[in-house]
Amino acid sequence: MFWNILKGSLYKVNNLQHEADQAGKDLALGKVDNVHQVMASAQKAKLSLDLASSVTNKAVEAYKEVMRIQV
Repeated sequence: MFWNILKGSLYKVNNLQHEADQAGKDLALGKVDNVHQVMASAQKAKLSLDLASSVTNKAVEAYKEVMRIQV
């Protein structure tokens, strides 16, 4: 269950990154005129990646702490 949630979340982060990349390319090619939408897409992708990175770091810290516990 946890694995499926994690996998789904990483899939969403990846999709947001691809959408932001495509929006930037479309803006550069003149296919899109709405700069605000492109910037919002890029910011959304950045925030989701930052959150995923923070969660990963916390999970690694928790794992290391568990490994330090003497039984």
